[in-house]
Amino acid sequence: MSVLGGWVTDAAGLFWLPGVLVLSAAAIAVLVDAFGRTGAAVRLVALASVLAAGLSAVAAWSTQLRPAVPGVYGGGGLAGCAAVVYLVAAASLLSSLDGIGESRRGGVAALIGLGAVACQVLAGAVDLVVMAIALETVAVVSYGLVAAGRGNVSREVGMRYLMQGSVAAGFLVFALAAVVGLGAGQTGYERLVEVVSGSPGAAASVTGILVLVALAFKAGAFPLHSWVPDAYEVVEPGAGVFLAGAPKIAAVLAVWVLFARSVWAQESFQNLRVALAVMAAASIVFGNFAALKQRDVGRMLGYSAIAQVGYALVGVVAGAVGTPLLVAAYAIAVAVAFGCVAALQAGRAKGRSLDDVKGIAMSRPVLAAVMSVAMLSLTGIPLTLGFLGKLWVFYAAVNAGWTWLALVGAIGSVVSFGYYGKVIQAMYFSEPEQRADEVAAPQPADEMEGRRGRVWPFALLAALLVVAGTIPLATGFEWVLRVLSV
Repeated sequence: MSVLGGWVTDAAGLFWLPGVLVLSAAAIAVLVDAFGRTGAAVRLVALASVLAAGLSAVAAWSTQLRPAVPGVYGGGGLAGCAAVVYLVAAASLLSSLDGIGESRRGGVAALIGLGAVACQVLAGAVDLVVMAIALETVAVVSYGLVAAGRGNVSREVGMRYLMQGSVAAGFLVFALAAVVGLGAGQTGYERLVEVVSGSPGAAASVTGILVLVALAFKAGAFPLHSWVPDAYEVVEPGAGVFLAGAPKIAAVLAVWVLFARSVWAQESFQNLRVALAVMAAASIVFGNFAALKQRDVGRMLGYSAIAQVGYALVGVVAGAVGTPLLVAAYAIAVAVAFGCVAALQAGRAKGRSLDDVKGIAMSRPVLAAVMSVAMLSLTGIPLTLGFLGKLWVFYAAVNAGWTWLALVGAIGSVVSFGYYGKVIQAMYFSEPEQRADEVAAPQPADEMEGRRGRVWPFALLAALLVVAGTIPLATGFEWVLRVLSV
């Protein structure tokens, strides 16, 4: 028993357990779905994801960051971010996935389970080959989730996303060939970066840029962002809970672990650092101003995601240990936002525009309150986890001499309230518009009550945003940084 207990509290054991649990559940879900038990398949993966989140949270609290398996780190803040990934996956599955056809729902649940495990591996990868495999696995899952919605538009956007992603995969393959060649066969980050830094400056910079392009595309940073607003606009909101949150954590942490922990240690890569700073600033400016004119909530969240990646890249440039905290706060908040859209849409063709959320505070006050918390956290308003994330990142940027970049991020956060605040204004201070389909076909009371019940997973996540954003102000920030920093 003591041997088992020691293994469970070890970083390797707690790395394997969540992944094996969720992958097994995903495989069984495919089998169960084949016998027509779609609901059971979805619930099985959701339960496994909740258990995996708990195990990862234990690892974050009880173990230090260290190698868990060859090529992948676990424990510490990476395990804390893995817990957020599995929580987001569970919330996505608990949203009921109403917008996805019954025949595809079990397969989508299995995809989400596979994607969650791939995100955990990608976030902790310290080997270029492991990172590439995990990145492409996350990409394939994302293509499937976008294309799984109803109608030809989802399939069309999914196909465009696939084609663009294939180009990014090509850059990654070129990067692998060049980097491994320059590194004399080395693929582990630390030794690889050390060897490549001794190569001619142009060669080292080009290989670094190739890797950055592949990761920046997956993260959705400017100018590799074109897939983001289209995908967020057409994805089924329940699947969007996972798509918008988990891959962002994984991709940003992959950039952070590679560049902030390894590449920046070598002086020969400082020009790459400047390029990343420019990408961060451009993402913040473009994402915020493009989101200002959007009327579709999904598309608005897509453009805002570009800006949010920009804030995270500020942390990468500055080497901020609070970067995982920022991306975790974003993932939870955007998952809550998409969950509220799913609850509002409730199987109808509409429910995504600002007109559809007008006045819902009167009819659905809990949904409006939960959505408001998400919007405030995404803005970075105090007493939310999003505020703490931005505070740590901008503070680190100033201390590292990147004051102008921190200033761009702060101004961008102010601008962002222009569109996040419009959602709150529409919910609380606008008269609801009478929908023609509701007049023609009113919903039965019991069905409407069931739909209202779908808000509860996101209400719990919204409460987490507030609790984790307020308690540290009284108790100190040590415990937050312990579980959500690297």
